[in-house]
Amino acid sequence: MSQNQKAKSRHFIYVESRADQDLPQVIAALPETLQLDLILHENTKTQRQLMPLGETRKGLIYNIWSGFHPDTFAALAGCIAEGGWVILTGPPLHKLHLFQDPNYDKISSWPHICPANTSYLKMLQASLQALASSKQLQVYDQTTDLSRLILELSTASDTSKADFTATEEQAKIITHILQHKTWGTLFANRGFGKTTCLKLLMQKLSELNRLSYEVIYVTERQDNRKAMANWADSIGLTLKTATLSGLQQWKIKPALIMIDECAAYNVALLEKSLAHFNHSEISVILATSLDGYEGSARNLNKLKSPQPLKHFTLSHPMRWQADDALDQWIKRFFHAETMNALAIEHQPLQKPDHLEVSQFKPCLEQLHLSELEKQLGQWMSLMSLAHYRTRPSDTRLMLDAPHQYFWHIKSGDDVIAGLWVSLEGPIAPYLHQPILERKRRVKGHLAPQYLAINGKPESLSQQWVRIVRIAVKPEFQKQGLGKQLLKTCMTHFKGLPFAVSFKADEQVKAFWDSVGFTEVKAGFFVKNIELKF
Repeated sequence: MSQNQKAKSRHFIYVESRADQDLPQVIAALPETLQLDLILHENTKTQRQLMPLGETRKGLIYNIWSGFHPDTFAALAGCIAEGGWVILTGPPLHKLHLFQDPNYDKISSWPHICPANTSYLKMLQASLQALASSKQLQVYDQTTDLSRLILELSTASDTSKADFTATEEQAKIITHILQHKTWGTLFANRGFGKTTCLKLLMQKLSELNRLSYEVIYVTERQDNRKAMANWADSIGLTLKTATLSGLQQWKIKPALIMIDECAAYNVALLEKSLAHFNHSEISVILATSLDGYEGSARNLNKLKSPQPLKHFTLSHPMRWQADDALDQWIKRFFHAETMNALAIEHQPLQKPDHLEVSQFKPCLEQLHLSELEKQLGQWMSLMSLAHYRTRPSDTRLMLDAPHQYFWHIKSGDDVIAGLWVSLEGPIAPYLHQPILERKRRVKGHLAPQYLAINGKPESLSQQWVRIVRIAVKPEFQKQGLGKQLLKTCMTHFKGLPFAVSFKADEQVKAFWDSVGFTEVKAGFFVKNIELKF
């Protein structure tokens, strides 16, 4: 790598510290220009709501002591430009697997997970140590190496904060949207500038003297709605934010509606909403990532829009080089890049080489780090192709959430079908009344709680097998692989009631009917138990 290339790469740093060490000590020693242009994240609710999505910064300091959330870290790292730096500060690296991560209380409040020695932190530790061995991660001790760290950060390549100007691709898209009443799609991989493009469009709109239409930003994630609303307010743009279902009662008027994360929506809901918005004075932009963060976008192939859709794509990384080492690690460890389903939609059906259902136990004790990362990556890609909304934190749930079970079918070394189930209930009696009064919701026990608050309180005292995910690669579908997975799982948990919850279309309903499940509520199916509502 040339000196110029090295200067432009993002710096990845791990600072070994104590929980009681003052993190602002590091910040205060930095040059003022760097202090004003970095992200300090300590996992507070306010910080999550003010995440600078779509902005470009010089540095990120992520405090692991406050809890490590994979989704947040991956998203914030995407804001750091080439030449900038990303710092993780936490326990000594060789003891990271012993860290009592407070985020684990949010995975399962009952029963509690003992976060010490968890598989996910073991995997994170091993992966970071491998990066350090290959000189792609620098490790400092805050107590003894502070001055050396400050020097490193101060002399890092000057990545002056971007003046928020559009790339050539973004400028063409924004110009087209402003000049035409467009119905269109905006596709991009993570870090390619989708959110920035939406913000630049809003900025252009804020520069107009008077808008003759409303600007509406739609997403299901509350934190993202608040972050976008705060940013719009800072540039003087009146922005309405909403969920897609929340807009169903909206009185039609001239508007530009930006539906973000649209690949995560059920096609039927999208089509119903677009039909509702079908008006000559309304423009609609459907924006989505094509990687695992927001689904595979495969469902958009089947979308029936009442207006022709103009397709826009951002095809280049916006903030870093294509060979950026940190980006490559994030893609590999967080499984942030999955196969683009739009490119495989028309692949011919294939026969698997050898059909065998086997149980899969994801842990470092049984698999080498590289093999575990590979298999988890195949699972995430498979789930994304089946239109599950995958997130970096899904692998943490797979590794460490209690009572998770997995079966898969492989063709050679490739996972072509997978089933993920969770044992739920019985729930402790002292929690029953708060649950029935809707004052308490116990994470990780969807089936018994859903049934209890819908008229079957005895469900709280039963053990359930809930199907969390089931997926078959498109080219291997319609060959009974999903049914074979379910048969094996039902034999394993013989006698227990099963439940599954989906936003069901007719094809999904037909599948669950064919394997003996009964729909007891819209989108909620059970087997091996009689329930009437």
